Amino acid sequence: MRNWGEHFGLIDMRTRAGARARGDAEHIALTAEIAMPLLRYAELPPWQQATARAAAVALTLDAAVVAGTAAARLHRIDVPGTGQPAVDVLHVDGKRPGGRPLKSSGIRQRYAWLPDDGVLVKHGMRVTTIGRTLRDVCAFEGLVAGVIAIDSVRRRMPDVPLGRWHEELLVGPRFKGAAVVREALALSIHNSGSAAETRARLLLRGVAGIVTIVAQAEITDPKTGRRYYVDFLINGWLVLEIDGDVKYDGVTYGPVDEIIREERRREKNLHNMGKVVVRTNDPREAPAVVAGALARYGHMGPMGRR
Repeated sequence: MRNWGEHFGLIDMRTRAGARARGDAEHIALTAEIAMPLLRYAELPPWQQATARAAAVALTLDAAVVAGTAAARLHRIDVPGTGQPAVDVLHVDGKRPGGRPLKSSGIRQRYAWLPDDGVLVKHGMRVTTIGRTLRDVCAFEGLVAGVIAIDSVRRRMPDVPLGRWHEELLVGPRFKGAAVVREALALSIHNSGSAAETRARLLLRGVAGIVTIVAQAEITDPKTGRRYYVDFLINGWLVLEIDGDVKYDGVTYGPVDEIIREERRREKNLHNMGKVVVRTNDPREAPAVVAGALARYGHMGPMGRR
């Protein structure tokens, strides 16, 4: 886990040196004890601000532990949404935590059984382990959030078998949300390209006409031997690409015009192999985009789609 206190420049106002930040216009208090430079905080995107708040809470806890979506952010696990209204905390053995930090606004107390081995203490922060974090995201936030989080970890740790995650996430006494955890594990894959792709994949389950869907599919050009990797290959001929906004920011992947030209070359080559390519930058639109393509081209054979 990253040293978030160092990364964000968090300041402990309980120390003599940090006390100067209390009430200082150049700093923002993330908790009653932890502050950070205001300009640095203002420059962060919302999900990073949420991570900074989670780290600040994790640095102030004595007995409780940051859990749920907040813990996922600290572990750099994908979760839906750009922010979080409150930082979830748990106490070992399900006790009701007390103390001044937990009475602060922006902290939500959760009550569930948590063993000692479900707690990680690193860089001064108290947070649930990766396995316990995944379980809590499923139980607290629901199926979609759970699959997004599990896909994220399985993408990062592809060598860990699914059975191992079953053992780790479902260990211990019966708990509320266990059925969601089981379903999320069953729906998860090890090679999802992003949180947006996971969300799209889940939404596509309800689209009529989909017989097969392969994530991160490899398509080889029989003439050149060149390999293309696509986000989704549906029914063996329909390619769905989920384009994140970062793809066209002009920085991360290079100039936008070059990206568009390469996309057109790629689509032409895929078309010559009998594939139809559709794309969207919003996973919520994926069902309508795919349903439209199936209705328009589904009756054609491979030759008719060339």
